[in-house]
Amino acid sequence: MTTSHRVDGLAFLNDDVVVSKSSKPGCIYLWSWSRSFDGKGKACQRTVSAVILAELEWSTTDMSYLTLSTCPAKEYVFCGDEKGSVWMYNLSNYTTAWSTAKGKRSDKRIPPTQILKWPELRANGEQLTEVLINNVIIDPTFTYLVALTSVNITAIWKKS
Repeated sequence: MTTSHRVDGLAFLNDDVVVSKSSKPGCIYLWSWSRSFDGKGKACQRTVSAVILAELEWSTTDMSYLTLSTCPAKEYVFCGDEKGSVWMYNLSNYTTAWSTAKGKRSDKRIPPTQILKWPELRANGEQLTEVLINNVIIDPTFTYLVALTSVNITAIWKKS
C-alpha cells in the first residue's frame, strides 16, 4: 500500500537524511536520499517511494507551509506551529544508526527534545494569542534562534 502526502517543507539534515513535512499527518518524516534513489531500475520511474528512517512527533494542525529548518552541524530540526510554539529535535543520537547500509526505521515517533512556547505579548493593549510561526532559523554558532510569525513579529531567543 502506498500513501502520498503533499510535502510543504523540505531540508537536508546531512548528506543523506532528508527532512520533510506535511501538515495533515501531524508528523515530520526523515528519509534516506541514497536509499530512496538507489538506482535499481528507477531511472524511468515517475514516482519513487521514500525510504523512511523515522517520524518526528509534530502538531496535528491542518495549516500548510509552516516551514521547517535544520542545523546540520548540531543535527537539529526546527519547526514552528499554529500556536506560536517552536518544536526542536536533537537527532544526534539517531544519525549514526541511520547511516548504516541497513539502518533500521525507528519503531516509535521521536518526540521533540524541547518546545519553546510563545511568550505573552501585548500589542496596542491587546494580548496576541493567534500567532503562527511561519519560519524558524538558528545562527551558525547555535546561540540565537529566530522565528518569523504570521503577525509580522520576529521573535529571537538566546541560548543561555
